[in-house]
Amino acid sequence: MGPLNLPERAVAHRRNKGEKMLTGPLVGVKIIDLTTIYSGPIATSILGDQGADVIKIESAAGDPMRQGPSRRNGVTASFAMLNRNKR
Repeated sequence: MGPLNLPERAVAHRRNKGEKMLTGPLVGVKIIDLTTIYSGPIATSILGDQGADVIKIESAAGDPMRQGPSRRNGVTASFAMLNRNKR
């Protein structure tokens, strides 16, 4: 499991001696993600798809997308999808 207890993305990550190797045009760019709900997390996950290092910061109450009736390993499917590629 990767950051945020989400599966690591298989396409852009390769393990080499325990280090994460990223690919894409935004490798080396750091993004601070302060967004919640849908549009912001979708935008920052796309930046992560392109190789950016996305750091998600949640409020003390947590991200509202974590809540929901259907959870797997304590995470809802929508939260997992919207927060892939983030730490």
